[in-house]
Amino acid sequence: MTDTFTSSRTRSAAGNQPASAAENQSASRPGDKTAETKEPSLKGTFIAVMLLGGFIIASWVLVLALFLSRN
Repeated sequence: MTDTFTSSRTRSAAGNQPASAAENQSASRPGDKTAETKEPSLKGTFIAVMLLGGFIIASWVLVLALFLSRN
C-alpha cells in the first residue's frame, strides 16, 4: 500500500526502480545551498531591527518617566 504513494522523486528516470543514493545526492534541489550561490547581505535588515528596537525601548522609558512624574 505504501508503494503506491511513493513520490516520483524517489524513482529513477529509467523506470520503476528506486533511485540510488548516488543519484539522490547528485540531484540538485531548489533549497540546497551550493558554493555557487551567495547569500545577500543582511546588514541593512539588522540596522533596521536595531533602530526599531531602540524606538520601542525609548518609548517605554518615556512612558515610564511620564507615569512616575505624575505620582
